Amino acid sequence: MQPLTHNSTARRMAKTILNGFRSYFADYLNSTLTAKSRFESADWHGVRQANVERLDIYKEKITQTVEYLKVITNKNISDLQIWQDAKTAYTQLIFNFPNFEIAETFFNSVFSDIHEHDKISDEVVYVLSSQLIEAPEAEYSIFINYEGTDFRQICKRVLQEAEFSLSWDNIELDLDCIEDAFATEVLKKKSWNEKAISLDLLESTFYRSKAAYMIGRLRIEKEVFPFALVVLNNEDRKLFVDTVVFNTDELSIIFSFTRNHFMVDSPLPYQYTHFLKRLMPKKLDYEIYNSLVFPNMLRPNFIDNSSTISTTLMTSS
Repeated sequence: MQPLTHNSTARRMAKTILNGFRSYFADYLNSTLTAKSRFESADWHGVRQANVERLDIYKEKITQTVEYLKVITNKNISDLQIWQDAKTAYTQLIFNFPNFEIAETFFNSVFSDIHEHDKISDEVVYVLSSQLIEAPEAEYSIFINYEGTDFRQICKRVLQEAEFSLSWDNIELDLDCIEDAFATEVLKKKSWNEKAISLDLLESTFYRSKAAYMIGRLRIEKEVFPFALVVLNNEDRKLFVDTVVFNTDELSIIFSFTRNHFMVDSPLPYQYTHFLKRLMPKKLDYEIYNSLVFPNMLRPNFIDNSSTISTTLMTSS
């Protein structure tokens, strides 16, 4: 770890940027918590508006943070030496900080709002992250585990215990459809009728457009399958399962709509990214972050117009 900077201006800048990030992330979380209500009330106009507003939150917080930087010091905030010291101070502040990888991206975006792209280097922004994102130790905290030998009964529990306030239109018909898909996609080449089944279902439901997605992973013996239920509202205040997914490629398609992001209550997005990455190993980290509406996160990017591609944090919104 770098030694603590003695530059008071740099420390104030670092604190201001981190405060801006905290404000942004709180607003981001609050916006996701309203998704369930809009889905259940079939407020599709509200869904579209909320997505637009949530994307604007990031830009607004960057602009606001830059304005604060202009008043916390009389020094020239375009000075690259100050930014080098500010990055050192910021790195200290976010050491072991939850969501440090998103906080680093926020720092980069603030810098890029003030400077031209040709000023970017790892001395003043996070071209490479200051910390490694390791597999989360407490992954269990983000999913609910269901076990048994009767897949239909497991799925019945999943539907009955779902977070929705609305009732199911015809739960037995939904279970028939889920069971048929399970037989076709999972059991077709195996003899697993009496084997123990384990289903890890992500605790938070994913909302996008007019659908809700219940996502998890299915374990039978040593094999792991994606599990996703696409739930729709029939607008008569009843729910039904529209689609069942047990296939990696099909799940990847669900997470491929780059301009239509999910609303999901994920206070620690890297945990969700880690979970989903194991179900979709061909997906890049930034693609999964982007699906959770962190469009500035980890992606391949050219640095200083060089011919070498580095994995970097995005620096502009």
